[in-house]
Amino acid sequence: MRWSKLKKQLEDFICTCLKGRVEFWITNYRKAHDQMGRTYITVDGKEVVNMCTIKKEIAVFNAEKELKKSKIFILSKMILSKTEYMSY
Repeated sequence: MRWSKLKKQLEDFICTCLKGRVEFWITNYRKAHDQMGRTYITVDGKEVVNMCTIKKEIAVFNAEKELKKSKIFILSKMILSKTEYMSY
């Protein structure tokens, strides 16, 4: 589906008091290696929702990294506490 058609369908869902105030935008970065982009929503010209694929990928990567660190930390703490328990 073309963006223009999808944008029109989204705008049709907006209530009358918000028509002309809420706008939907999409940007593709063609020169990026993976051609990712972002979609965002503005109200009265101010960005209120940002759905940037690059920022999301970075956030997911960082969250996974922290989770792996915490799992390793918890596992090593459990092993340490078992060895301490066994040495009594």
